[in-house]
Amino acid sequence: ASDVYKRQVEYSSYLGKKQRFSLNFHTRGALEDSRNDEWLFSFSELDSRTLFRQNQSTDNREKGKSLDGNLSFGYAAPPASGRESSRSISLDVSYIISKNDISKNTIDTLASSTAKTYVISGGEGRINNVSAGIRYTEPLSRYFSMTFGYTFARDHSKTDRVALDNLTGEIDSTLTEKYVDNRWTHMADAGMNYKKGKLGIGFILRFQSAAIEKNSGFPVDKSYGRNVYNHFLPQININYYHSAYRIFSLNYTSSAVYPCLLYTSPSPRD
Repeated sequence: ASDVYKRQVEYSSYLGKKQRFSLNFHTRGALEDSRNDEWLFSFSELDSRTLFRQNQSTDNREKGKSLDGNLSFGYAAPPASGRESSRSISLDVSYIISKNDISKNTIDTLASSTAKTYVISGGEGRINNVSAGIRYTEPLSRYFSMTFGYTFARDHSKTDRVALDNLTGEIDSTLTEKYVDNRWTHMADAGMNYKKGKLGIGFILRFQSAAIEKNSGFPVDKSYGRNVYNHFLPQININYYHSAYRIFSLNYTSSAVYPCLLYTSPSPRD
């Protein structure tokens, strides 16, 4: 059985467009309270003899609150006579703040009375992310233009969860985790655009550098070194505007996904 209660407030504002300027702001806040109850029974027999029996009940409770938003600004100059593109600049800022409190009780009764477990776990998780980007487009000729962009993102996440066996007083290491993960990502790109009549072609080469810093508090209290990942990521877009309602597109995009704390090779720093 499960119950989920969620309350959300959202606000958006188109702050105006005058001449060729535009400014937009959006934010959202949410509160969530969920509860999930589970019961599991399993057993195995051989020649009418019980080999294994398990009876498990779980009560899981999670409360969370989050806030996210976006602010964007743009400017586009009127195109010069006879040119397909115009000079433009845009700025975008985004943020995410969230916090979750988790509590969980698990009672696991086995066939042997000495093998019972009553695990109580509780903890919290936090996420704080912010990113900002800027893009500039400069026309070179009637059909060609260049574009430049830069984005910076900072991601911070923290998990602190302890699971304790209420019968033995020992920590359940399989359900206990404590770590802090910090990431800084820089992305810079340059590209060329071609637009003539119904045909548009764009090429962008992006350089992305990410630094990941890890600190673990369980099972060992260690500060790990910073890992840096660098990638060149090309992107190609080909569009044919057959009509106002029909566009044929061919796109190639590359991206890099970085490992989380649990899947990186530790390099402890004393």
